[in-house]
Amino acid sequence: MCLNSDDYLLNKNVFGDVVKEICKTEYEKFSAFMGNIIVIAERCNKIGEMNNRNRDYTFDDLLNKLPVVIHLGTFFKTEILPKVGGFSVNVHYVMDYDIFLKVAKIAPIHSIPIYVSALRRHNSSKGCSDQS
Repeated sequence: MCLNSDDYLLNKNVFGDVVKEICKTEYEKFSAFMGNIIVIAERCNKIGEMNNRNRDYTFDDLLNKLPVVIHLGTFFKTEILPKVGGFSVNVHYVMDYDIFLKVAKIAPIHSIPIYVSALRRHNSSKGCSDQS
C-alpha cells in the first residue's frame, strides 16, 4: 500500500478488514486488491469518494477502458512489486497509473467493497498543482 504523507487510513481496523475481504477471494488469481477511498479537503471535511466499481481490472481495462487508479486504496501482494521493477520515478504525474499497468500485466487487480483510506486534496497536491 502507498500513502502520501498527508493521506491516512480510515481506522485502526483497516488492515484486518482488508485481510477478511482478501480471504473471501481466490487470492492466487490476483496481483493486488483495491479498496475505496474518501476524498477530503485541506481541513478534513469530506468532499467526495473514489469507488472501485466492485469489479476486477485487467491490463486491457486500465489501458483502454477504465483508467481508474485508486493507489492509496490498493494493497499489493509482496512478490508483485519486485517482479515489475517497482515505481518509475521518471513518470512523476503517472507513477501510480504506471505501476497499475505493470502489475495488471501479471494478474488482474481485484476490487474489495470497503473504504480504506482518505485522500487529502489541497493546492500543493500533485493532482491539484500545476508545478512540475
